Amino acid sequence: MAQLPSGCVSLKEGKFEIHDKVNGVSVITRKGGVQREENEKLGVVVEYLTEWLDECTFRLVPFKVVRNDNNLDMDGDLKLEVEIVEIREDTYVQITTSWVTGQNETEEVKIIKPPR
Repeated sequence: MAQLPSGCVSLKEGKFEIHDKVNGVSVITRKGGVQREENEKLGVVVEYLTEWLDECTFRLVPFKVVRNDNNLDMDGDLKLEVEIVEIREDTYVQITTSWVTGQNETEEVKIIKPPR
């Protein structure tokens, strides 16, 4: 696994994408303590409050469901903890754990636009 430089700090804001075979593409924008996730295939736009626990771990707390075209179950108690475990040139790897179920998922996230 690649060494984690102080690069996690550079991922606190920016634009990112997660490509999933089942759910399609989620576009993520993180700025000023808010993370917005948009997925056209699912018809969902959700905003989360972002709380950084340390340099490479943050918590996502649902803040606002902007759009939910398919009436997906957007449980208000769904809080996520995300740990960035590897940073590559144009992607990073994160492990997302649900507070509710305890289940976790490892995802590769594409860095589209790092912050200036």
